[in-house]
Amino acid sequence: MRQGINAVLMITMATILAGVLTAPAAGKPPLQMAGNGVKVDPIRVAAVKVVDGRLQVGEWVEYNPFGGRSGERCLYDCYGRAWGQGSTGEPVGGDTMPCSSSIGLSASSRWYFGGDYYLPYTVDDISEWESGTIESIGAAWWWLNDNQRSERCLLAFLLSNDPINTTCAVSPDSNVYTSGVILDFGVLAGRSEGYLYTDTTGLGVLHQSMPRIKDNSASHALFFFEDIDEFGIPTFARGPCQFMLWAAGKIRDDGLNACGDQWSTIAYDDDNPSDGVLDANLECYDYNVDFCPSPVSKCVCFGAVGCRPDYNGDGFLDGDDFDAFMVDYVFGWQAADYDGNGFVTGDDFDAFVIDFEAGC
Repeated sequence: MRQGINAVLMITMATILAGVLTAPAAGKPPLQMAGNGVKVDPIRVAAVKVVDGRLQVGEWVEYNPFGGRSGERCLYDCYGRAWGQGSTGEPVGGDTMPCSSSIGLSASSRWYFGGDYYLPYTVDDISEWESGTIESIGAAWWWLNDNQRSERCLLAFLLSNDPINTTCAVSPDSNVYTSGVILDFGVLAGRSEGYLYTDTTGLGVLHQSMPRIKDNSASHALFFFEDIDEFGIPTFARGPCQFMLWAAGKIRDDGLNACGDQWSTIAYDDDNPSDGVLDANLECYDYNVDFCPSPVSKCVCFGAVGCRPDYNGDGFLDGDDFDAFMVDYVFGWQAADYDGNGFVTGDDFDAFVIDFEAGC
């Protein structure tokens, strides 16, 4: 990847660094808590991968925010949300952590490195997850730190079968990223009080799956882009911007049925300097912090719809699923919008019955 996509990233970064606030060379700013998350939806979504050192973006699909979460299950969660029947996909859980009473965590609190920190590119490991096609992505991030500014915002999530080096000896720039998802939010206004988050569903149409395990771990790269031209060359967001921080699923103790884990507390952050290349000596960090939850990592989750008619999400297809669907359907609740067109109609009932009778 150093000779491929990162050669491109170095060129595009050089054109925008003059007006960007980067992390101090001596280390990162101190961690802080931020609450009051505000939800935003993308305007369009697409599959993305790296081919010959260029970002190859698939056909853009207009985002449809409607549709229920019937049968949704967790693939990987470092975002902090509830899963299963009745879940909303919003970041929660801070108030149920064992340490919440001592440090004042609220349900939507998340950690970050202060409003002026700039991290447009980061790579982290994922060592345990469920298999399946990605149906939803949750993410939380800090944006611009100025409510008088606006900028186009694209979030890219690139997945790799390759692990990261946990001894800070080898940069993950050489990892191969063959799948992923990019979300285009259009022009987003900046924030100076609280972060942004998204709960993007309906991504199954992009046919992107979680990577396979290799050497106990895979990895994912996260990017903030302002644009990607027709040749697959990106322009980074000018920032400040960064992903918020939370704990991976199996490390957390919040009773939210989260999944996934990380093999290591190590992550690579392009902040010293932000030049599109990850320096193993200067940009390799240990996120094993001395507060709760620990260790922390970038606030991202991936969900899947496995057996769709398993409506209550308990892992079994039986009469309880039919009964649960019928309750939502009779009352016209959005969860019964089985075909995802924004309306609860007889078509939803017919589609559910077909899937239910076909089984899983």
